[in-house]
Amino acid sequence: MGKWLKRLGLLVLVLAVLAGGAALWKREEIARLMAVNSLFAPDRIVGNFSHMDRAFLTAPVPRGAGAVTPLPAATEVPLPEGAEAWIDARSITALVVLKDGAVTHESYHLGTGPEDLRISWSVAKSFLSLLFGQLHADGTIPDLDAQVTAYAPALVGSAYDGATIRDVLQMESGVAFNEDYL
Repeated sequence: MGKWLKRLGLLVLVLAVLAGGAALWKREEIARLMAVNSLFAPDRIVGNFSHMDRAFLTAPVPRGAGAVTPLPAATEVPLPEGAEAWIDARSITALVVLKDGAVTHESYHLGTGPEDLRISWSVAKSFLSLLFGQLHADGTIPDLDAQVTAYAPALVGSAYDGATIRDVLQMESGVAFNEDYL
């Protein structure tokens, strides 16, 4: 009986060492899985959404070589009555108000600040549609029915090969997407 207990104890120790080694080896994937599993947890949502790069694999997008031009500041405009209650009720983390291209109000909430990242969700799609409208109007991209691979050759051979710019802008490319983050 004592011999089997020793063997069982040794087996448990070996399994614990192997599990520890696997956890150490896969620590980044485990941390991402834990972040995704708690993505919408009320006590962590602000931090998670300010640091999506911790939950999902990301790739930096270069901003180009041009100078960064800050938005001009204008005379501060007070928020209307009830705005603070509206901000609190919706768990707003930041509010920036522009008028004629100048910042008239900028405030941060729920422990966030101007350096925190923001997830734009569908705002990015709207912005890109506006940008493509400008590029189409000025003739840079004259044909919205052109293949996306003509402008993004890295997509050749991908699921987007064969889709048109119009297809992608209208989210009708035929590429399947599963928004289940778990």
